[in-house]
Amino acid sequence: HYIGITKGIISLADILFFFSFIALWLYLGAWVIERKKAS
Repeated sequence: HYIGITKGIISLADILFFFSFIALWLYLGAWVIERKKAS
């Protein structure tokens, strides 16, 4: 996924990969914060 972007070639698969990766980490971060608030 990184090689295409470094060459300036961005495919839909690369975009989906990065957005899903970012969304996963944002969700996990929010989940951890909510758990800390609850306890």
